[in-house]
Amino acid sequence: MALRCQPSTLCRNRQRGKAYCPGTTLTTIAAPEWPPSKIKKSRPKPVPQVSGANEPPRPAKTVEIPARPVAVTRSLTNGDQTVLLALNSILAPATTYTLTIQGVKSLAGVQMTSPLVITFTTGTGATLTNPTLLSATPVDAAEGVLTSVTPTVSFSAPMNPVSVYSYVTLKVRNTGATVPATYTWSPDSRTVTLTPQSALLPSTQYSLSIGDSNLTDQAGNTFQAGTVVNNFTTQWAASHSAHNDDL
Repeated sequence: MALRCQPSTLCRNRQRGKAYCPGTTLTTIAAPEWPPSKIKKSRPKPVPQVSGANEPPRPAKTVEIPARPVAVTRSLTNGDQTVLLALNSILAPATTYTLTIQGVKSLAGVQMTSPLVITFTTGTGATLTNPTLLSATPVDAAEGVLTSVTPTVSFSAPMNPVSVYSYVTLKVRNTGATVPATYTWSPDSRTVTLTPQSALLPSTQYSLSIGDSNLTDQAGNTFQAGTVVNNFTTQWAASHSAHNDDL
């Protein structure tokens, strides 16, 4: 039990655990239970939610850069059947480009029926080494070459096909007439083979002409060896050979 003074005064005398206040009466009051049987439990404070913490990851956004035309200089060759696009500046490395050909008309006014779209990606850096000629057959001054020959030319770098079509040619030496031929390429674009559309004439001199400075590789580097010409003569006709055998 605990003692409370009535009225409240400062109790200065203490004896045997009791407090006495002179001139007052003492009453007893029940002390509150300790520890309390019921303790108020504090609730945990809610953890503030961070926006987006429990949200699934969002897909990365793709930023599209508007396509810009590449500045080129156009020219026609091969009897106005071939268009050359000369770049005014080097293309950016590791970049995808699209070449679109559409709306082209012939001299007769016939328009191409559907567009042609070609997509390609540049390499990681520019190649500044000029291409060189590795080999060419038939060799210069060759004789008795088969009339079914398919001249072959190999370069040190992948070549620009458009420039090769114009600057690697097979001609009749006496007249300068170009021999119509089909061009086929090796997988690495370094070797081209000319297949004449018909057999060459027997006992005739031909010239395989390669180059000048307009011949370029796929990086735009020019062929610096000038014009290389291999002259060769085809074999005699079979009837002429048979006549010589009879003699």
